[in-house]
Amino acid sequence: MAGPDTTRVAAQAITAALIEAAPDKAAIYRANLNRFNTQLTQTVADIEDELSTHMQSGYFVFHDAYGYFETAFGLEKTGHFTVDPSQKPGAKTLVTIRRGLLNHDATCIFTEPQFNPALIDAVTRHNDVNVLELDPLATSIQVTPDAYQVFLKDMGNRFARCLKHETTH
Repeated sequence: MAGPDTTRVAAQAITAALIEAAPDKAAIYRANLNRFNTQLTQTVADIEDELSTHMQSGYFVFHDAYGYFETAFGLEKTGHFTVDPSQKPGAKTLVTIRRGLLNHDATCIFTEPQFNPALIDAVTRHNDVNVLELDPLATSIQVTPDAYQVFLKDMGNRFARCLKHETTH
């Protein structure tokens, strides 16, 4: 998942390519880029505000795919279950995660649709931890002109909800 800064650079490059391909529509493309950047600035500010009270909460993610988002919003994960989502985490990893939860190093686990619920049950048993699913492929986001902002807001909201101290499972 790309972060807001990377996405801005990509949007600028796409706009430049579109203008080169259809110079007669340059004003439309520039207006779309300006609108996109304005909406993105507001979205980033909204997410920063929503996450501001949760910046010190630890969490585990299914796999290490959220670096750009974490960097953009000052989040630092406690760890991840696997680097490669096609590989199951080993027993050592699960013990480390369970220990992190027991020591209250993390208050949240983010899963993904393909994640085995039995693994979550194994590490969260007798722990006061939030569990919430992330959608890194934005499969639940409808394709619209503001879909990227909707996706970012959804991710920010999920992070804020899961990092709260009330349990969700």
